[in-house]
Amino acid sequence: MKADLSVKKRKVVVAPIELQHRTGKYNVSGYENDYLNFHVRTIKYLIRQGYDITLLSFCQFQQDDSMIQKICDCLTEKEKNAVFCMAYRTDCQPVLKEFSESEAVIGTRFHSIILGFLYQCRVLPLIYDLKTEKMLQDLGQPLSLHLGELNKVNIADIVKRWMEADKPDVSVLEEKAERQFQYTDDFLAG
Repeated sequence: MKADLSVKKRKVVVAPIELQHRTGKYNVSGYENDYLNFHVRTIKYLIRQGYDITLLSFCQFQQDDSMIQKICDCLTEKEKNAVFCMAYRTDCQPVLKEFSESEAVIGTRFHSIILGFLYQCRVLPLIYDLKTEKMLQDLGQPLSLHLGELNKVNIADIVKRWMEADKPDVSVLEEKAERQFQYTDDFLAG
């Protein structure tokens, strides 16, 4: 699933999550204002740098659409013209097309980060759980932000570091994914 780099556009996929009601295993609801503010400031900066933005909702049930609406409500009409909003419902092809055409991804959901890497995008992960943190450690991905850091970030500096960062070698993940059921396969074959 390698990206055709010839179709890359000056575009960034932003895949936010709704934090307001996330009080379960990872209680991150208290970060919502900083999270929203980070996205708005980053999107405005990227638009000024000439990027088109795709705001992508992966999970309607967990109200990703609500966070996208909150972000859009903070943009000017002119800025909204550089933003395309879309939602995954049942057809993954339009979503995959967005990743294939984009240079970069800001992702919070695990699969948005993985898709960004698989489609050879520069990925800025926003971490709220250990699963994402461990995967990034396995990849040797040094650039990421925890939700508690978002209000301290200089947007121009982080975007510069993000756009200049080396893309991780996802072959490590692909190899591990192929072996993930090795013991089950051996057991069933045995």
